Order: sequence, then structure tokens, then C-alpha cells
Amino acid sequence: MKDAKKVSEILDRARSWKDIDLLSLGLKVGLEVHRELAGRKLFCSCPSVLSDEEGFIFRRRMHITRSETGDLDDAALHEVSKGMTITYQAPPTTCLVEMDDEPPYGPSKDALETSLKVAMKFGCDMVDRIQFMRKIVVDGSNPSGFQRTALVGFDGFLFTEGGTRIEIESLCLEEDSGRRIGGKDDRPVFRLDRAGIPELEITTRPLMVPPESVKEAAMNIGDIIRFTGRSRRGLGSVRQDINISIEGGARNEIKLVQDLSMIPVVIRKEAIRQALLVESSKYLSGMNVKENELAPEFHDVSSVFTSTVSKVIGRGMEKGGKVICIRLPGFKGVLGRRMDRPDRIEMDDKTIRPGIDDVRVLGPEIAFRARSASGVKGVFHSDELPSYGISKEEVEEVASRLEMDVSRDAFVMVCAPEKTAYLALEAVMRRVKEAFLGVPSEVRRPLPEGGSEFMRPMPGSARMYPETDIPPLDIPYELLNELSRDLPPTRTELLENVMNRFRIGKETASQIVDLDLVGTLENICNDGSSSSIAVRLLLSVIPEMKKGGYDIDRIPNEILSALVDNVSSGKCPRECMGDVLVRYLERRAGTGDDGEPEYLILERIVNDVSKGMISEKEARDIIRKVITARENLVREKGERAHAPLMGPIMNLLKGKMDGRRISILLREELDKHRTSIE
Repeated sequence: MKDAKKVSEILDRARSWKDIDLLSLGLKVGLEVHRELAGRKLFCSCPSVLSDEEGFIFRRRMHITRSETGDLDDAALHEVSKGMTITYQAPPTTCLVEMDDEPPYGPSKDALETSLKVAMKFGCDMVDRIQFMRKIVVDGSNPSGFQRTALVGFDGFLFTEGGTRIEIESLCLEEDSGRRIGGKDDRPVFRLDRAGIPELEITTRPLMVPPESVKEAAMNIGDIIRFTGRSRRGLGSVRQDINISIEGGARNEIKLVQDLSMIPVVIRKEAIRQALLVESSKYLSGMNVKENELAPEFHDVSSVFTSTVSKVIGRGMEKGGKVICIRLPGFKGVLGRRMDRPDRIEMDDKTIRPGIDDVRVLGPEIAFRARSASGVKGVFHSDELPSYGISKEEVEEVASRLEMDVSRDAFVMVCAPEKTAYLALEAVMRRVKEAFLGVPSEVRRPLPEGGSEFMRPMPGSARMYPETDIPPLDIPYELLNELSRDLPPTRTELLENVMNRFRIGKETASQIVDLDLVGTLENICNDGSSSSIAVRLLLSVIPEMKKGGYDIDRIPNEILSALVDNVSSGKCPRECMGDVLVRYLERRAGTGDDGEPEYLILERIVNDVSKGMISEKEARDIIRKVITARENLVREKGERAHAPLMGPIMNLLKGKMDGRRISILLREELDKHRTSIE
């Protein structure tokens, strides 16, 4: 109970969930970063793209197999127990390999070389032979019931931008699974367009760092893969699995966290969840509750609810369901909110501390377990009743029938078909018994607000066995030596390169890097002399056109490059870049320019725009007139009159001369004017 006492002291010192020092709880976090690769799929020639089509439809049921050690995996057993019938959709972007009706081809050369480059960038020890393994996956996402994965490198490291050293435990190349698009718990529907897409899995060693540093590590790891130029973009192409534990708790894996900004929230909420579960075990021990008191005795109390006004129970009983209960000796106050605990240490001002006192502890845990095991939705416990239309009298009658000691006991109640109710309450009883241990080790699903819910037990080593359809691949030193000449940069290295090469600031360079525009910038801007024009085009003009509904993808880089050259040489004002591109798209959409070279189309448009331009002499005349008209402003502001004068002058000269040139002319004319009046 030493850990539980320490946890209690830390929680009682905090005034909200955001105030808790997670490192003092003994927080450890391990990352698994998954990033899909572009090109073809890993074991066939199908493209790595998603599809909106259903395609060919077939159905299968899953059966469990033993690992190479002869053992059965707990997570696989849990999924198979659901008795699922899975529907698969195989769109035109798939083939018989994804359906598990044809053996796999050799792995993609591009994907293999990308994985080797990334592993070398992390300084990993490289394997000299790649052996693909079969990892048992029976959640329905793979028709074969397994996922192919191979170790590429291990024992690497990287430094984040903040200087934190991240130890890389392993880097694996694997195939992604199908994506779930609908269905019910026991009748899921998966589309196989994503199945077989190659992805890298980078696993870190446990980190004892603040949550924000974990987010930074995930971003930096993902960036290195992205900077290979081989990563896939789009929804679901990158995700993180986060392994979290505290002192006295247990490793829990939060699967599929896609939003990097949510990583610190997920970590904090999971750490606090574990802390509260550790406290609950301490409370049970203090109440002298014994695990052997928990007997799985089911009680049918349906007759109590024959006239109930509870809609949930009423609808369930109308469909033939029964109300079944189990008694939990000594669990009063444990299933509900922490603030209801009899031994809670009150704060001086007796306020509820957000994220601590108002967090449910075991209640949601047993509900998630029941739902996962049986699909039942309505799980009630006595700590939250009367509520949901269930009256105080009905609660008291249930307690009487169960012969409860209402000062210390609790009950859990389910309304469902009898067999389903028994499955649900058996799962509840298993989870309740785990409460004596504190924190069970689980795989959990993230929730939108940053919390999580039970998915399945934590898998073990019994889920892996060798892939017999793919021979081992020897990795010669010569190949590694060749690939080492073209390793991807870190984020810091790329930022420095972009800043120096194009003579732009760090903030602008970060935008270019984050939007994956480095390659485009290189294509349309040969040196730093025209970089400001190219940057304005990419970060301002084109985004505004996208907002206007224009299909920017129809504009080739050669047109963007030619436009930058025209602006740089003074043939086209910067302010007219958007107008030029809009006219280009409109002409390409017509039929009059079919077959005409791209550069001639742009040249004609620039010439049309240039007809409205004026000479430098004409521009100076207009600028001098504006200065004379605002003589008082010029005398009052002096050199600072430049900014307020640019507005009215640009209104007169917009589209007739480049804005930067206008600014230079205005400054020169202001200097002349001040000299003349001194």
C-alpha cells in the first residue's frame, strides 16, 4: 500500500487535474508511431490509396491459432469469444492478396529501402536478415487473421528540437489492416483498401518526461519519416499508440491516437485514471473487503420493475429482456464518483476539484467491460441510483432482495436477454475482482475528450509466429552503404537548410516544412533572390484561391515557376499573381487553348495584365500628388508618414506596379520632399 499512500498524498495536494505533477506519480510513457508509406502495397502491386467504392463483398468468421510456443493469446481469445461475423468490402484498388485468397508477393523495394533509411537515420543496429512474422489479429480487420511485420533495426535514438534524447527500441516494417466503416459489435464491416499498405512502426523505450515532450517526440519521429518523401498523406495515414503507466499502476496501451495535440491530454487523463484506481484498491483494503466475498450469484429482479417508468428498462423488458443483478460486498462508493468516498480528504474550501473529484472510477470501467463482452448498453450500479427513471423505492427493493448491507455493499444491474445479461455480469465480476490489484493491463480506445475505454486485454508474446510464404531477406552491407548517402533530415536540419538556401526566417520556414511545400518551393524558386515572391505565392495567394474553390492541383509547377520569374523581373506585379492564376485556370477549362504550350498561355495572360501597368515616371507623379495633398501629415509624422501614405497610394496604383517598388518610390519621394521644405 506504499504506492497507494503516495498517490493519495499527491492527489490531495492538487487543486485540479491540470495541477498534478505526473512525474511525481512515477509516470512512464512509451510511444509507438505508425506512419503509412506511399506507392504500392507491401505484398502486391495494388496502389496505396483509399477508395469510396464497396467493390466485391464477402463474409468470414475468425478462429484462433496457437503461436510458435504453442500458447493462445489472451487478446485473441477475447476477440474470438465475441463470435463475430465480419463483412469485407474489396474495392477495385485491392486484389486476392488482401482477401487472403492468394499468397503474398515479395515486399515492396521502395518500402523496404525507406525503412532501412529511417532506421539508419535513428542510428539503429541493423538486422542482417529480415524475417517477416505473422502477428495474430482477430478483431476482424484482416481476413487472414494476422498481420505481417518484420524487424528492421533496434537500439536507436534521436534528439527532439527541445533537446530530449529519445531511445528507439525497434523499427518494424509491416502491412496495415483494413479500416472499419460500420456494422455492429458482432457484425463489423471492414473495407480492404487500406489493408496491405506498408507502414513503419517505431517503438520507443519508456520515457520519464512531461507529456508535452512525448508529443514533441511523436512529431519529430513522424517528421523524419515524412521527410523521406515516401510517406502517405491523408486521414488515418499516421497514428500513435501510447503506453502509459505510473508507480503502482500497470502498462496500458491507448490505441490509435491520431491528433498530436491530444497526446498530452490522453497521457494526463490516463495517469490520473490509474492513480484513482490505485486509491480505490487502497480503500477496498481499508474496508477489509475480501476478494473471496465476491461470488458470481445472479439474481433475477425483473418483478421489481413491472411498473417502472425507466425507459431503458421498460424497452428492454418489452423485448423479452430480464433485469439481472449481482451483489458486490464492500463496494459502496467505489463504483461511483470519488467525491462520494467516506474517507475523502476535503479541501479547505470544500470545492470539487476538476478532473479529480468529479472523475468516475470503476463505474465506467465495468460498463466498458460489459459492453465489450456482450454488446449490452444498459449497465446500472447502485452508486448512481436512483436515476435514469429508476426510483428510490425500486433501488431499496432490489437491495432488500439481495440481502445487502446498504451501509457498505453495492450492486450492478443489467437489463438484457438472459444469456446476454449473464455474459455482461460475468465480465463485470472479472473487472471488479481486478480492482483489488489496482490497475489491470489493457488495450484501450481513446475518447474525444482525451479519456479512454476498454478494448481488449493486453496481448502477449503468444501472438507471433514466422511467416512461411515469404523467405527471409538478406540485407547486404553494400545496400546499406548506398542508402546511407541519402538519409532523411531531422526537422532541425531541414529548417536550417530551408532558411539558409531561400533566405527566409524560421517562422516562415516552419510553415513551408509543416505544409510539405519544400519540394514545391525548390521547383519554383531556384535561389534566394525570388524566394519572397515564391513564399507569398505558396503561403498566401494559393491558399486564398483554394478558399475560393479553385482547383490548384491543375496548375503545374512549371507555370508557378514561370509566374515567379515574371514577377521577379518586373513584368507582373505581385498583387496580380492570383489574378494571373485564375485566368490561367479559366483558359485551361475552355476549348480555345487546347494543345497550346503552357508557357505561351501564361505569357499571353501576363501580357494582358501588364497592359494596365504604368511607368516609373507616372508612378512618381501620382505619389508626389498624394504627398502634397497630405502635407500636414508629412510634416507631423516625418519618416513615419510612409505607412499611412501607402494605403491611399496602393488604392491608386494596385495592379499597375509591384507593391514593393511602390514602397521604395514612396520612401524616395518622401526624402526629397522633406529636404525641400527644410
